[in-house]
Amino acid sequence: MRSDSDDCPADTPPGDGHGTAILLVDDDPHVRQMAARILGKAGFTVLEAGDGLEALELLEAGGDEAWGVQLVVTDVRMPRMDGRELGQQVAERRPALPVLYMSGHDSGPERGLPSLSPLLPKPFVPVELVEAVRRTLAGEG
Repeated sequence: MRSDSDDCPADTPPGDGHGTAILLVDDDPHVRQMAARILGKAGFTVLEAGDGLEALELLEAGGDEAWGVQLVVTDVRMPRMDGRELGQQVAERRPALPVLYMSGHDSGPERGLPSLSPLLPKPFVPVELVEAVRRTLAGEG
């Protein structure tokens, strides 16, 4: 699914994503669709998944190329497979593929789990999402 709709918030940074493919994973369809529009407007190609299992299925269906995905952006708390487990699976299967986590809840330390990094707190404004994606792609996590 490609997202590049014009009904994006006005503060979305101009596009320079140059078609870089991102796998966006969030169980909330409203958040996922909004984030996909923001990233599409910024020039990124966006594949969407509703949870970690669906995301892994998309990556596996793409074979070695994995749809050209260069970044996974995932919510932390989701049913079936959460973002933390998805990140572990991605690290095992495609160690060079970076993961950017998003969370509107505690992301680990409060529950005795290790911190996740890079982490984008929710709610975010469009420029924060795009800048976090750019930093993560540049290895500045």
